[in-house]
Amino acid sequence: MNHQPDLFHNTIALEGEELKEAILACERQDDQVLIIMQAIGSGTPTDVLNKFPGSILKTSVRRALTDLVKLGHLRKTNIRVPGPYGKKEHLWEVRTQR
Repeated sequence: MNHQPDLFHNTIALEGEELKEAILACERQDDQVLIIMQAIGSGTPTDVLNKFPGSILKTSVRRALTDLVKLGHLRKTNIRVPGPYGKKEHLWEVRTQR
């Protein structure tokens, strides 16, 4: 994994086109998913998919979320919310630095 997410933390609250440009500047899907999650704080795979600039499979979003948990950037919660087809999805959140 490229180390760009360690360099870009959305501490300046980028939104809209600026956030999209920052996401596109990253080369890998994991990096892009991390930037989206840092911007929204917590969300489901569907939330990330809806904010992703360009095309990505939902299974790729889930894989990226799982990889980012293993790397210590995210945490999968026990909270489940209704997804787009009535099936519940887990909520994921950015780990806070201690």
